[in-house]
Amino acid sequence: MTDSRELIRSRYIDKLTQLKGNGMVKALSGMRNVGKSTILRQYRESLVADGRPEGSIICVDCESLDFDGVDGTDMMTARIREAAGNLEFYVLFIDEPEKVEGWTAALYNLLQEGRCDIYISSSTDIGPIIKGSSIKDRVQEIRVDPLSLQEFMDLNGLTDPISSCERYSRIGGLPIVRADMDDDLAMAILRSTLSDILFNGALDQKGGDDPERLKALVRFIMGHLGQPVQMKDITEAIDKNQLFADKCLKAITENFVVFEQEDEGSKLLKSQMRFYASDAGIRSCIRGAGREWEDYADSMVYTELIRRGYEIKMEKYGETAAFVADTPKGRAYYMASPTVTPDEEPVRKFGFGPKTGKRRIQVVPRSEVSKGGMGLSDLLLGNDLVE
Repeated sequence: MTDSRELIRSRYIDKLTQLKGNGMVKALSGMRNVGKSTILRQYRESLVADGRPEGSIICVDCESLDFDGVDGTDMMTARIREAAGNLEFYVLFIDEPEKVEGWTAALYNLLQEGRCDIYISSSTDIGPIIKGSSIKDRVQEIRVDPLSLQEFMDLNGLTDPISSCERYSRIGGLPIVRADMDDDLAMAILRSTLSDILFNGALDQKGGDDPERLKALVRFIMGHLGQPVQMKDITEAIDKNQLFADKCLKAITENFVVFEQEDEGSKLLKSQMRFYASDAGIRSCIRGAGREWEDYADSMVYTELIRRGYEIKMEKYGETAAFVADTPKGRAYYMASPTVTPDEEPVRKFGFGPKTGKRRIQVVPRSEVSKGGMGLSDLLLGNDLVE
């Protein structure tokens, strides 16, 4: 039976601690069930442990029945002021504030009073939401990613990297899914999460009214991960016009279902877009999702680099493509491939070597490691940065 152990995600708690009391709104954003609320609870517990009176901490869940009916800037501001009462200073935690119309102005009002430190969590990328709002320059967004492989192993009490990586590649890094779960149960939980993301997040956020088309879009994208996709491919797949398709694409990217990486020069034309699943489990739970190396490897490499905070570019020569990132050890070219490519071919195409300062990291299945590649588990554990 799955135990009830809980992982302390120090990376995020330490960041919140560094930003404490800086007069900004600290915003944790990430897909549903990624652990944002747990992180904020752990952070609240650390505040109390450091001497903050529990009575000076106010928690608001904008999706709860207690907040049902609160609508508009004035009502939200008044409700929080009422909860704060005569407190000289309080710490305010708000889950899903974007569910309330006028929430940005409400937070601006509270910031202007200078008597609170504000933390929020959102299942939506709030950058586009706050753009042009009164708090656009007063928010520090921290994206919460699914568990890394090391975190997955720590949470589940695992010690073998190779078998752990195989399970991680299947069920992903959402903390609600555990390694010892029956596969059917894990997939059912992940499908429920995806439905929640789509119907209570993406559709609600974008005002959509066609859930079947949105599901068709997700199935299409997940079936073409890492492949160049043009807008016309998407409109044909969902049988809708470009305006609708673009709206749905924004919904699934802003709700962290997938990451979008555009090829150089394609931004305005919306051609040659590439998508990568933000969590391996969310990809796996879609019926018909492939389980071969080529189906998931690119996404897992890409999301690991994103988790590290790297800015990623793509370079390609013919059919050969690489994720390019500036790492602590210099510029690296990451390639996921089912077999080890002969040295002379990538050297000729990309110019790898000490003279150029370009370093190749070829991520391959475990069976290919002895031929000079790096196993996926090694990459996910950061061994590409070890001498």
